[in-house]
Amino acid sequence: MSKTFNTFIMAFVSTIPIMGQDTATELRTLGLREPIGIESTPTFSWKINSNQRGINQGTYEISVTDNNGNTVWNSGKRESNRQTDVPYEGL
Repeated sequence: MSKTFNTFIMAFVSTIPIMGQDTATELRTLGLREPIGIESTPTFSWKINSNQRGINQGTYEISVTDNNGNTVWNSGKRESNRQTDVPYEGL
């Protein structure tokens, strides 16, 4: 069975006092920029884009939606600096 995952990754950077200056970029699902018809459990990855040096991610939150924009899984806010191979834990 194929599934289409629309993924939105919110990466919170703990060392920046003003949110909005830093963004999660290069969002990937199983290493793909625009995955369609995934038949295995996906993993997610991203990079933090910042104009400041020494920025470290402190937490992240991943939200997966269906084609209608309904949330099918949300990781919740997690304290972690992990940015690669973060597994999908939904049904």
